[in-house]
Amino acid sequence: PLKPLPEDKPTRHVRAAELTASIASVEADSDVRLCSAVVWWAKGSALGGEELQQAAEVKGPQLLKELTQSFAARGAYKGWTESLSSGGREVGSLALESFAAALEKPEIAKALAKVGKRIIDAIVQFTKRHGQRPEARFCIERLLFERVRAALGADADNTTVFDMVRQTIDEQYGDILGPPPPPGDGAAPPET
Repeated sequence: PLKPLPEDKPTRHVRAAELTASIASVEADSDVRLCSAVVWWAKGSALGGEELQQAAEVKGPQLLKELTQSFAARGAYKGWTESLSSGGREVGSLALESFAAALEKPEIAKALAKVGKRIIDAIVQFTKRHGQRPEARFCIERLLFERVRAALGADADNTTVFDMVRQTIDEQYGDILGPPPPPGDGAAPPET
């Protein structure tokens, strides 16, 4: 789905995104399309139980996460933001999960931090309408972390920056987002 086929008719201009190595290796073979490579086993493959479990629990989700990150780099975050601002619970939940997957990659988090205020406002609106979600706090933490990190420079200690971000979130959004997760539950500063 990432490389156009000759019969594809583009409906709008989209910036090209750099594919991750695992997606590019699947897409390099014109006989194998990414969706087929990830989902083919669902209809019965020749893989053994252990290989099938590896594909279902590790490789498939990892490829989907990388695909989501690629979509974010190509501008999908705009639709996700709109879905959070005005969409229903189900659509907004999917958008929030997409943001969480995309923001796990530091390069995506740095890029989205530039429009972080808009995304954070949409997440807060969604949370006010539909209740607390752990992904909401995670996304806001990652966006604010990259924003503060950019302002302070590379010399700032990640743990100090993360603690500042957490304190700011608790002061501004604590009643909306709820308490932070307990230590060891995704509560570490992101890798940069």
